[in-house]
Amino acid sequence: MKQNPILQGAFMLWMAACGVGLASCSHEADPQAMDATDQAVVRFDGQIDGQATTRLNATGGWKAGDGVGIATVADDGTLGDVKHYKVAEENNGRLVPAGVTGEKPFQWLGREYSVKAWTPSTTGAIDLADQSTAEKHYACELLATDKTAVNAAAMQMGALPLTFKHQMTKMWFLLQNHTGYTDEEAQAATVEFYGYPKATFANGVVGYETDAEPTTAIKTYKANADSKEGCALLVPCSMIGKPLFSVHIAGDTFTYTPKENDQNAAGQKLGVLVAGVKQQYYIQLTRKGIEVKMATSPIMGWTEQEIEDSNVEASKFKVNVPTEVSGLSDYAITGLESAGSLITDASNGFTVSYTQSNAADGILFEGNATRTRTQNGNTVTFTFTNIQSDITLAYTDSYMEVGYYFNNDGTFSASYDANKAVGIVWKIGAHATDNVSKYSDITFKDSKIHGYVVALADEQEGNENTFMWETAATLEMNEDAYPEHGLGNGNSTKYLGYANTKYILGKAEAQANGDSSMVPACHRSKIKNGNNIITNTSGWYLPNRKQLLDLRTVGMGTQDGYTPLNDCYWTSSFDGKPDNGYRVVFENGGGTNTDFWAGVQTKYRVRLMLTF
Repeated sequence: MKQNPILQGAFMLWMAACGVGLASCSHEADPQAMDATDQAVVRFDGQIDGQATTRLNATGGWKAGDGVGIATVADDGTLGDVKHYKVAEENNGRLVPAGVTGEKPFQWLGREYSVKAWTPSTTGAIDLADQSTAEKHYACELLATDKTAVNAAAMQMGALPLTFKHQMTKMWFLLQNHTGYTDEEAQAATVEFYGYPKATFANGVVGYETDAEPTTAIKTYKANADSKEGCALLVPCSMIGKPLFSVHIAGDTFTYTPKENDQNAAGQKLGVLVAGVKQQYYIQLTRKGIEVKMATSPIMGWTEQEIEDSNVEASKFKVNVPTEVSGLSDYAITGLESAGSLITDASNGFTVSYTQSNAADGILFEGNATRTRTQNGNTVTFTFTNIQSDITLAYTDSYMEVGYYFNNDGTFSASYDANKAVGIVWKIGAHATDNVSKYSDITFKDSKIHGYVVALADEQEGNENTFMWETAATLEMNEDAYPEHGLGNGNSTKYLGYANTKYILGKAEAQANGDSSMVPACHRSKIKNGNNIITNTSGWYLPNRKQLLDLRTVGMGTQDGYTPLNDCYWTSSFDGKPDNGYRVVFENGGGTNTDFWAGVQTKYRVRLMLTF
């Protein structure tokens, strides 16, 4: 992996003969500017190396008013004679005294002495918790120089370079893969690093408040709101054994905690934050877990470099098995060292098996791993592979996965029961744009959305299996009140099927004395729900275009009792007055969908969904 020198900028010390500005100066010129004690006044000029921009404003240069502290430094490191300067002009770097009452500028004393400089020149705590904007992120960038000699030779040359180095660790992430989640969900995902909430920077030395712990969630900076990458600046420290970052995506949360043995191919430990280094975390998500790769480089400005990914190798993780699991009938576990709970091989993992006593039971887990469930008769086996952390197991009597059957009593099952099954779970967790507040008067279990179900078959009435969106284009809509108000060109991006259906039915009922049959596609949900909405669910509704498009991407295959979608289907989406409704085309589970609208009196199929 390529390593570059850490060179972030240079301050140039100029003799007064060069003037206050950036005028050229001859090496042979004698000092001309003197103060009252007949000592030559030293001028400062801050410059940013052309290949190492460190600031976040438009051009990557200094900002007007940036504060710089400069102090003399003794051989033993003791500081004295601290003076305060500021940047005079945007991107110029010319430094002028900050106007501290009674403070004189630096002078040439006729003998060698050393100085140290740092920016910002604050003695107060610097808030690190919110770095969500460029300005807030910029305020957390702490730079300092090493001890540098000011001597006659340097003064005769007319310039003394001071090399500034980053004192913080730049944490950078890229959501590299997100299997099971859409690009939209990945773009809307948030990543929070954990660290000290505040930094101290007295005289250019990074520290933290003595009673603080590095457990505060840090809001990261994303240059583009839709980007899958971002960064934050953190106080250098060890985060081994502590949560390092969390990913929040589509209602799911994944937390990565580096372990003692976590390192990349170069032998660098994950979770050890080093000053002046950019740690690049490549995050790979699936519905079942998280995998992390890390590469490092010196901080060389804010332009990202392409760095080869490094594998994360973790071993000797342990599994915690509570009695509720170990007490199951015919319980057995394999893949552990004979000495106890340590996992022998992190890649191959371990298995847990037992004899099932509840058709909907299963094993939940906390940690980073891939989980697979198989069943042979009444023997259920859970296999955990690709272990990335310690694992804690738990038993549940309502276990489910994508593809599980949803029953008419609100339970789940891996096998099909024709007397109970009404749909199939096609998405687990709330979509990034969905939440319980959008389901008025609906009570969900644990007060949260657990997932989405698609009905087993298309709607049908007698021999009729297609329905109009509206029997006549006379429904009076208030576009401003429509949940997808502003929707155009088929660009549906939110999960609003329930809200749309409720709105359309309400308009039809108000216009026709409680009769919603004038909107047949949505009316099918009212018929299917009848008088008994399944407990802890939204009841059936006509999905909007975004939901059907996502279902098409999932491509639900053939299962017992389930009919795959294969034709044109109505959605509850429309734009403007609904002369045209939105549709989605399924062709054996997929296909194109360039014609996203049709006249409301066209007949298409209807497949309903519910949220639970």
